[in-house]
Amino acid sequence: MSNRSASPSATGAMWSPEQLARLKHEWGRLQWNFACHPLVRIIALEGDPPRSYQFDYRVRTLAINPGGELEYAATASVQVDLGPDFPYAAPVVRPVGTLFHPNISADTVEIFPAWQSTDTLCDLASRIGALLAFQSYDPYSAWNEAAMEWVAANAGYLPTDAQANFAPEAGGDPLQRITKSGSAALDQFRRELDWASTAIVSGTFALSQVEHFAHRTRLGLGIFSAPGVDASMLQAAQELEAWSRQLPQAAPLLEELGRMKSAAQTVRQVATALEKTVQGLGGQFQAIEHLRPEFPADQPAQIPGHLPAAQVVEGTMTRLRARAAAMQTALAAAKTFSRPANSLPRQEAPFCTPLQSVIHSQTQTQTAALTTAYDQLSRAIADAGPLLERAALEAAALEKILVYRQYADLLAKAQQLIEQTKTWDSTGMQAFFVADPSAASGPFQFEQNLDLGPALLAVRAVGRNSLEIIDVASGVRLARGEGADLSIPRPGSDDPADLITFGATARCDDMAMQLDYLHRQLHGLLPHLEGPAAAAPSWCGKALATLAGEAAFAAFKAAHVNTLETLQTLANDLGALAPFKERLATYFLISRLGESVRRWQEEHLDCQQQIVKANTRTAQIIAKSGKDISNDVPVIPAKFEKDYNQSMELRMRSHARIEQLDRLIASAVKQARVRLESFSLMGMAALPNLKILSPLPDDLTGLIPAMDDAKFAQDIAQLGEMLGVQFAVKSPATRPAQLPP
Repeated sequence: MSNRSASPSATGAMWSPEQLARLKHEWGRLQWNFACHPLVRIIALEGDPPRSYQFDYRVRTLAINPGGELEYAATASVQVDLGPDFPYAAPVVRPVGTLFHPNISADTVEIFPAWQSTDTLCDLASRIGALLAFQSYDPYSAWNEAAMEWVAANAGYLPTDAQANFAPEAGGDPLQRITKSGSAALDQFRRELDWASTAIVSGTFALSQVEHFAHRTRLGLGIFSAPGVDASMLQAAQELEAWSRQLPQAAPLLEELGRMKSAAQTVRQVATALEKTVQGLGGQFQAIEHLRPEFPADQPAQIPGHLPAAQVVEGTMTRLRARAAAMQTALAAAKTFSRPANSLPRQEAPFCTPLQSVIHSQTQTQTAALTTAYDQLSRAIADAGPLLERAALEAAALEKILVYRQYADLLAKAQQLIEQTKTWDSTGMQAFFVADPSAASGPFQFEQNLDLGPALLAVRAVGRNSLEIIDVASGVRLARGEGADLSIPRPGSDDPADLITFGATARCDDMAMQLDYLHRQLHGLLPHLEGPAAAAPSWCGKALATLAGEAAFAAFKAAHVNTLETLQTLANDLGALAPFKERLATYFLISRLGESVRRWQEEHLDCQQQIVKANTRTAQIIAKSGKDISNDVPVIPAKFEKDYNQSMELRMRSHARIEQLDRLIASAVKQARVRLESFSLMGMAALPNLKILSPLPDDLTGLIPAMDDAKFAQDIAQLGEMLGVQFAVKSPATRPAQLPP
């Protein structure tokens, strides 16, 4: 029956007493033989006695770097695990890292020569070192073909570390090495313990690993208990052993200090975030000051026109509110933190001196850090409150500044349109001017005949934004274009660069609509300007305070009322003028079409007579001509050939002109219907009652009798009779009544 111990291995297997004795013996020999070895360091990983090790080597060997390139390495490590059948089964050796060797794969290191049950782990440590130094390798067992090919091609570079000595006695016997290098080894243990203690606080060393680390450290320190070791080293090792033994007990306390550190970091982050919003808001206040305009303080009425552009003010206000909102959020987060009454973790009992020193140092450090973080947070909260209050005042002031700027822009536009309307006046509204390099003339009314000497022209407004120029004599359209201006070559000039430009003014109803829009906008903004000004510390508050002064605002409001009255009166003038202007254009069109159609019809009749004449003469010539028997085509005698060709050409010209005249007459019908069959384009002949615009000149008012509905109806009927059509005239008398809005 198998005699197995109750002590499980790292893999869960049970060990016999004999195996445990062998494991203990192997650990004792490894620890002693390689104590303070110059090239080999043995680290126990698992078990007591250990069943798992890490062998660290200082050796020049080959490895694959993270970039996938082959390079020399100055150190190498392997992990050695002892299975449940040890020593009869060989230890399992795995590389730590990407070593490059013919007998090393990604997860296995070949033991060469092969393991025997009588071999020791000391033998194994020396063999692996020699293998890594390429002092030995098994050419018949290639676990890495690429490495084997490299070895075959670079034999002259082998071994990679010929001087390395991995024998246990290298560097002297163990006691000599301990005496010589023990202090350095103890310093290394001390640094590792200090790192582990601090790492628990930093959160980079999990509590689940502390017990394992402490056990491994105690195993490593055991070598200093050997006979012959200097008493001072033994005492230092015992102090470190106490540190490692007490470290798991101190771990919760260190972890609590870690929570203090984490809390300090969190509070500091929140405070820093709030400070950044404070800086950001302060930057916005500076941006407001950079917008400070220059305006005369003793002339408040001029202040709105000197304010920054509306787009700039609105952008500044938006950014200010965004910064303030960010501060509100950061401040709300900051206020969720409250300074703890007692932040010191509780310690049940003192620990060994070095561990207690670490705890004391960390307690002071983390307490100071937490106090500093809360102090920083308190200052940031204290700074944020007044800034938020100012931000609210500045935002309100900017909002009102924006309204004043928008009002000033609308007022400037209104004044511009008022002046333009007054400049064009009643005659120039819904009309056109003629401009050329030498002179400018006008205004002229649409559809009115314009005598330019070599040509008689008419300018027509098509739709709301197009112009056409008509040659009155021929009825041909010379040009058409979008927009208020249209240029053509000067009639009678041979220079194509010699142009004459026709510029249209605004339509009465379009201008009235713009004036009405400005009236409504200005009227709607006034309530937003009334009331007390926001007491902002910036120039905005000072400007608003000046504008809100009783005398200043009274003068502002009086000017406002005057502007609205002017806009309304001008819009009414234009509303009254528009029907008269439309009737003028319709009257001029019908008059011109009456003359042109009469002329075209006479020419049409003449062309028909010319065709009859040409047909008669060609028939006479054909009667006197023979025929080609092959195709029955008349053969014109030479003496009649010229006469025959002239008659044929006359007939062709007459037919072509008749087609052209038919198109002109059809176009005349279309043009007349557009105006006559529209209430708005038909217009009215009543004289408009104008309040601001000047009275219409006599040359236009003198046409009223001819444009009167009764008289004008006769002209329209006469034109319809000539054209053979009946127009559905939309006169004001036939317009259906409209319900009041």
